[in-house]
Amino acid sequence: MGVQRETNVDASGRNSESHGHAVIDGHVHLGGAPERHGSPAEVFALLETIEAACAVCLPAPGVEPDNAELERLVKPHRDRLFPCVWVNPLIGSRAVETVDKYAKAGWRALKLQPAMHQFPLISGDVFAVVEVALRHRMMVIIHTGGSPTASPWAVGELAIRYPDARIVVDHMGGADMEYVNAAMVMAERHPGLFLGTSQMPFYRKYLEAVARIGADRLIFGSDAPVVHPLPEFQRVRVAGFSRADEAKIFGANLAKLLAV
Repeated sequence: MGVQRETNVDASGRNSESHGHAVIDGHVHLGGAPERHGSPAEVFALLETIEAACAVCLPAPGVEPDNAELERLVKPHRDRLFPCVWVNPLIGSRAVETVDKYAKAGWRALKLQPAMHQFPLISGDVFAVVEVALRHRMMVIIHTGGSPTASPWAVGELAIRYPDARIVVDHMGGADMEYVNAAMVMAERHPGLFLGTSQMPFYRKYLEAVARIGADRLIFGSDAPVVHPLPEFQRVRVAGFSRADEAKIFGANLAKLLAV
């Protein structure tokens, strides 16, 4: 079930051919309570089911996600795990300082979860966090779905404000067909938006998205370990992409984002 990846990166974002696998999972969580099964060993076992050697890793969910725990867990595995700082903008200057700290440590991505943390994307708190991330050329991963605060339309407004930002519309709007359709419309309007596949159940919508915006802007992710990566992987595969498009979706697109 392997696919060919055109570009590989190591955890610092530099080109690397050391691992030789095809798939990068763009969304996994490490740490948290033991019942989450989020240890590196457990996550690596899940990644093996899709032949993924690498993943973008976020902390376990929380009111204030534990980036320090993530830093500790990924430290022995930086050739395979790309840490993503996750902050709640409502904590104010501490969120900005956290993003700045980890960006300077070489982390390449910022995560925002407006549904869980219940903040509007169009707000001064969010702008402050996003702007420090953009100064460091980080990509921004934004949860969509499950709440009006996490709508694709709101992500589109953020893209208008920051046209040079590289934003992953995580979950591609989620399980709401109206949100999924809106995610595609927003991506058509804003070339800096990428659509994340994880937990979007309508597999034919992946094909529609590629027809509308191209395979260069679809990013595979699973949301492991709470979600098993194999069904997420297979749902993209059964859509029936060409081998070249699969290579982009399953790793090459994300590798390019991480390498910038």
